[in-house]
Amino acid sequence: MATFNTLFAALQNKELRELCSIFGYVSRLEELWHSVTSIKAILLDAEFKHQELSQLTNQEGIVDDWVDKLKDAVYDADDLFDEFTTIAQQLKGMPGGKISKKIENG
Repeated sequence: MATFNTLFAALQNKELRELCSIFGYVSRLEELWHSVTSIKAILLDAEFKHQELSQLTNQEGIVDDWVDKLKDAVYDADDLFDEFTTIAQQLKGMPGGKISKKIENG
């Protein structure tokens, strides 16, 4: 679940939040925050139930596949936000130091 921690850190990144604010995506960022929180809770619950289910049925492979796909989606989101955070930090590091100045000056 360490991926969730890095994803939560990316979602709280100051430069990323500034970039989202400039483009009007703050509400989308908040929606993503809530989605990631929900996915984390679902994965934790699924892993717990997986142990119970595998003892009761032969459906273990189906649950494993579903959990793996959900984890892959979280890893993909984490990679994407790592890229966004890197771009936001690079823009901030440009002369003038403000993302908004770079965008305004094009």
